[in-house]
Amino acid sequence: MLCGMELKVGPFDPALHIRSRDHYEAILREAQLAAMGPEAPPRRLGELVERLRARFPTSPADEVAEQAYVAGEPTFTARYTIPDELVPAALDACDEVEALLEELDRSARAGEHGLLEAPEDVKRYRSEYLAQTRAQLRGASGPGRPPGRSWSVAGLLLAGLGLAMFPLGGLVGVVCGAIARDKGDRDLGLVTIVVSVVSFAASFFVAAAVLG
Repeated sequence: MLCGMELKVGPFDPALHIRSRDHYEAILREAQLAAMGPEAPPRRLGELVERLRARFPTSPADEVAEQAYVAGEPTFTARYTIPDELVPAALDACDEVEALLEELDRSARAGEHGLLEAPEDVKRYRSEYLAQTRAQLRGASGPGRPPGRSWSVAGLLLAGLGLAMFPLGGLVGVVCGAIARDKGDRDLGLVTIVVSVVSFAASFFVAAAVLG
């Protein structure tokens, strides 16, 4: 079971997304071909991209934008799930990406490394994309949603299934509650465990009553 926050970005112009992607992919190719030092912004961008790909779930934004573009749709919206425990790291990644892309722009304006500065519409797009992402991540990591909350909620839902003659729901609910407590949602996680245990036991009484 995958528990986490759903991140939604959009609606955006698919053609603009593709132009933005192509611009930065060209920079990454140039960084591989040219003899740039390890501190050059294009080289560091490539390293950052690899680190983020290794740590976070793959965003479907490229695929969704491509499909929308081919279909002639004016906008696209992409959704994907980020595990709760990765939300703080994802917020840090937004800041790191933004700072490095701004450094790339300054480097291009200074005529360094033969780079082309990002067009203004690409800059606006990346700014809005990051702003949407950052706002949702901050909401998910706020004081009202401790790490592990999604596991607690999932466990409570499964405990409800236990009352519908599905004992496995109560058992899995106990596991979800334990995971929630381990991830930081200690109070509601404990409630989930207790409710799930009661649900597991009650499921047999409910079944006996229904079956006569």
